[in-house]
Amino acid sequence: MDIPMNFDARTQWRGCVPAIRDQQTCGACWAFSANYVLAHRLCIATNGQTNVVLSPEYQVQCDTMNKACQGGYLKYSWTFLENTGTPLDTCIPYASGRGTFSSGTCPTQCKIASMSMSKYKAKNTRYITGINNIKTAIMTYGSVQAGFTVYRDLTGYKSGVYKHVVSTVLGGHAVALIGFGVEGGSNYWLAANSWGPNWGMSGYFKIAQGEGGIENQVYAGEAVY
Repeated sequence: MDIPMNFDARTQWRGCVPAIRDQQTCGACWAFSANYVLAHRLCIATNGQTNVVLSPEYQVQCDTMNKACQGGYLKYSWTFLENTGTPLDTCIPYASGRGTFSSGTCPTQCKIASMSMSKYKAKNTRYITGINNIKTAIMTYGSVQAGFTVYRDLTGYKSGVYKHVVSTVLGGHAVALIGFGVEGGSNYWLAANSWGPNWGMSGYFKIAQGEGGIENQVYAGEAVY
């Protein structure tokens, strides 16, 4: 595949742009980013016919391989989406934003009693290595999930290509990579965060390639439809 210098999934697939969401004080980035990627890829694979918002809350409550609001592993989040899947966000809406479960059990029916708890699944999950392979995956199927080390100065990001200056590590974080490009001589990834639409560039940011090990933990599965 010929790889261009710049690529943005928001312009490539205009009708399939998932909304930026806010995980609040729950460390559920692993669920939000995986659900973003699966919903994005499902919309792209169906040419916009299935454009849905999936439930990170269901995965927070039900994925026993991960640690709910205390964090999770990207690989296991996709194992869950392959084996179990997740319903619509309107079925199980987000309720763990304060850092606690809305309940201590995995829901078996939608909050709206009349709704059917249909689940959306992934298949053929891959661990993707190499910058060109990551770019090709984004251009072919849509966004991918990436884990990286977060430094404190990312929280104050406004625009431009982010490279950490402050050395204070906050921990691990996961986002959806939706594109790439070059700006001011810096190669970057375009990412969708889960810190709300008022953060960064309306919820998005550009992060320098290699920053925080951004290419070392990249996963994505194909959508089942």
